[in-house]
Amino acid sequence: GSIGTAGAAYVFVPSGSAWIEQVKLVPSDSSSGANFGWAIAIDGDVLAISANTSSLGATQRGQAYVFERSGATWTEHALVTPGLAANDFFGSAIGVSGTTVCVGVNGDDVGSNNGQGSAYVFTRSGTSWVMQQQLVASDGAANEGFGGSCAVAGDTVVVGAAGEDRTPSTNQGAAYVFVRSG
Repeated sequence: GSIGTAGAAYVFVPSGSAWIEQVKLVPSDSSSGANFGWAIAIDGDVLAISANTSSLGATQRGQAYVFERSGATWTEHALVTPGLAANDFFGSAIGVSGTTVCVGVNGDDVGSNNGQGSAYVFTRSGTSWVMQQQLVASDGAANEGFGGSCAVAGDTVVVGAAGEDRTPSTNQGAAYVFVRSG
């Protein structure tokens, strides 16, 4: 969606040689300016969608959702993370693989580093999605935007930080690889 819209996501499925719209998804707590659909990732019957400027709880805090399909029915699960503040942009990026979802938060303040960014990993537990871990750059600094992109494959999560500085260049960027153990 464009900036300042509530947003929606459309699911298309194949029918012969054509694609037909199966459903239009909007979150149950949709609000103006949320940008639902900012980032989308799908793996089988699991669809993760962010609304990075949702102001639920705080201005432009961001929100993310997982929708699970059974037949033609999609069930919504909100991804809840404590401690986020205004202008964190939870959902700046999103990735999914199986029962793991990674949500980028490129405006998150980490310690005294404004805008360092972080990413949150959620896993499916029974019928719920629960936060497993917050990821941060081991060498993080202010305004790096860690969490501006993320991808998941099995037990590996890759998180991008476009504002990462490497001498002698500024904003050269970096990608961080995390591997789950246990």
